[in-house]
Formats: sequence, C-alpha cells, structure tokens
Amino acid sequence: MRLMTVTAHFIDVKNNKIKNFVLETKEFSGNHTAEHIVERLEDLCNEWSISDKIKCLISDNCSTMRKVGIDFGKGIISFIFSGLY
Repeated sequence: MRLMTVTAHFIDVKNNKIKNFVLETKEFSGNHTAEHIVERLEDLCNEWSISDKIKCLISDNCSTMRKVGIDFGKGIISFIFSGLY
C-alpha cells in the first residue's frame, strides 16, 4: 500500500507558537506522476479552503516533486537527505 500524507505548518501569531497538523493521509493509487500529485493537492486545498494560504511546498529533491512545485504554482523547497535510509 502506498500512502500520501500532507501536513501544514504555520506560526500562530496570537500565541507566538509553531503549529503542525496532518491534513490528510490517504492511499495513493496509480502512478506517482506530478499530474496526479497536483490533482490530489488541489482537491485537498479545496476541501480545506486553504488555496490562498499556501506559500510553498517542502519535499525531497526528486524531479517529480520539483515538477509538482512548478505545476502547483507555489514553488518548492527541496532538501537532499542523506544517511537516513
């Protein structure tokens, strides 16, 4: 089973606290193409009414996720993780 989890991170300015939430974890069927990932992200943003609140995506440095950042229109911050696997 393949899963896709989307999290949200932001600063609660009233309380000066960093907040972190899991918005969704769902089975991800089909190919892991940028098109399918963007579709899932757009559906999730519509469901949570957060499209205007997203500033960037954070992911690993794979080419698919770089394309997701471009196609989704929010840019992407990529990290290269080594020694974690």
